[in-house]
Amino acid sequence: FLNTRTMELLRHSLPSNVYSQIREAMPPVDEWRSFRFGPDMTSVATMAEVIHPVDTPLLAHEDANGVLLEDAKDSASGNVEVLELSDCSVGHLAQHTFCRILYDAATENCQNISQDSHILYSDEVAHADQQTDDGSWQIRTKQGREFHTPVVIAADGAKSWWRNRLDIPMHGQTTIQHLINVHFTLTSEEDPFPPAMLYTIFSPQVLAMVVRHSPKEYVMQIPYFHPYQTLKENFAASKVHEMVTAAMGGSQDFEIQSIGPWSMGSLVAQEYFQQNVFLVGDAAHVFPPAGGFGMNTGLQDAHNLAWRLALNQDNENFKVIGQSYQNERQEVASRNAALSVRNYERVLGVMNSCYLNHQHPKLLIQGLDASAFLVPMEVRRKTFQTALESALWPLGQLKSSPDGVFSRHVAKNLQSLLKLGQGLPLLFPNHEVGFRYGDPDEALIDESSDTLAKLPKIAVEGLFPHMSVVVDESAKSAFPRLCEIGENTITTRDLPAQLASDQSPCPFCLVHISSTSRSREGIRSEDLTAALQNKLGIHIRLVSLEVTTDESTESECIPSDWTCLNLQLRENDWYGLGNREGDTLVMIRPDGHISSIMDKGDNFTELVEQLTNETQQHI
Repeated sequence: FLNTRTMELLRHSLPSNVYSQIREAMPPVDEWRSFRFGPDMTSVATMAEVIHPVDTPLLAHEDANGVLLEDAKDSASGNVEVLELSDCSVGHLAQHTFCRILYDAATENCQNISQDSHILYSDEVAHADQQTDDGSWQIRTKQGREFHTPVVIAADGAKSWWRNRLDIPMHGQTTIQHLINVHFTLTSEEDPFPPAMLYTIFSPQVLAMVVRHSPKEYVMQIPYFHPYQTLKENFAASKVHEMVTAAMGGSQDFEIQSIGPWSMGSLVAQEYFQQNVFLVGDAAHVFPPAGGFGMNTGLQDAHNLAWRLALNQDNENFKVIGQSYQNERQEVASRNAALSVRNYERVLGVMNSCYLNHQHPKLLIQGLDASAFLVPMEVRRKTFQTALESALWPLGQLKSSPDGVFSRHVAKNLQSLLKLGQGLPLLFPNHEVGFRYGDPDEALIDESSDTLAKLPKIAVEGLFPHMSVVVDESAKSAFPRLCEIGENTITTRDLPAQLASDQSPCPFCLVHISSTSRSREGIRSEDLTAALQNKLGIHIRLVSLEVTTDESTESECIPSDWTCLNLQLRENDWYGLGNREGDTLVMIRPDGHISSIMDKGDNFTELVEQLTNETQQHI
């Protein structure tokens, strides 16, 4: 699952043909917009279906939580004008397909970066020594290759070799639940199941969640209870085959590709940088899968780090970069970890509505542990398995007697819970595009606001908001990376990425917002941009954003030696976001976040000094 911010980064930062490949590889929205609940995956057995609003971008002041199918039909939107928070909607793609597209693109473009650039996909680090004089690393791989590098970016997963090498501890909940992952594919010509992203299965043979990665490809996640259940006794291939058969409603038209255990935890690394090594992705944080924040947070980690390294590749001041990177991304990981745990608890709430209290196995395990000195393990395991089978036995009535008293009570409880929005959401606007780095209020986000989208604001450390603005034809030819969202209109999200070029791949962007008719009097933005570039030694793109009531006015570039992108925005759209009047200057970092906001004023020297100081804090 690719959330809104990830889709924005892919669209605005990747070559357009790569983004198109990703979009084209995704199944139609109707195949993954719903979560289904029932004793198996067939349409006959469906007890409830939740529809998520994934076919459009996030909307301000709207609850992005899913709704029951019948409520979705009743709540068809009218002609009410809405405020979209992004130019992108979310996406869903099997991870191996997504990674293959990125790998192929990276391989193709590798030599364009440097003749010394290589992608060694099948190799891994075997040994590393840090040089005492300059902190660089001498690395040897398992295939005998040797490298000398000033910096290492460790994106080597939850069991990170580099994190362990540096002895960096992880903090949080190590084991929330043990799970068995079963990857299986269908052998039938067609996929017979009603499409959904997620199936929650309530069966006496298996209690599980099944994720649909693509047509005919699924992953089933089954809870197991260590040490009273074991792979050999409870999850041998033959028994797992029976579980998949039950989940598929009795069909055996499938092949199991893999069976593997894993421990679901919620952990964040104590440090994201140490000894010229940066931790990225699962090496830095591990989340429960509910909500899909693992890969999305990792991709956004990489985006946050990449522009910093690109701007500082000559001075090699990695400690400063590491501290800035850690300060921003570690707090995001902590918030996402807490959210992922809340999502897991929502899943437990769904189970409780079906008379499956998640506390009962814990209490049983505590009792069995207490009797360890009297009762052999084999006897305790049999006792646990008998109790578990007894607890799951009534679920057989959901299929054999769907109109019976038990089945009707379970369905009523489940639908009531889902109707109140207490199931597992899929979209989290405030966590995807509405967050700000360094904002203490962000840490106080409560459960009730997880899916409610706030009105975007122009604020320091936040993303420059998405607005639909008018652009002239000449600008489109001058800046081929502009992301058009309509005829002569682009989004204001990620303006630096849209204005990047081969010569200036990571520019800052100075936006001069004029809410009155543009005038050439006073400080010229072009002169200000030139002065800032000279002082900071970085590329800065100038954007003139004119707030106007006349949508037909043609935008013309101000004659200048510096490239200037001219945009126009409707007055109602500007003030609808609660923005201020007068001339405003906004500096946007290469990653789309705002580094400073100030009134333009009329003191050139003070403006240059203030903008320089505030921008330097982000370089």
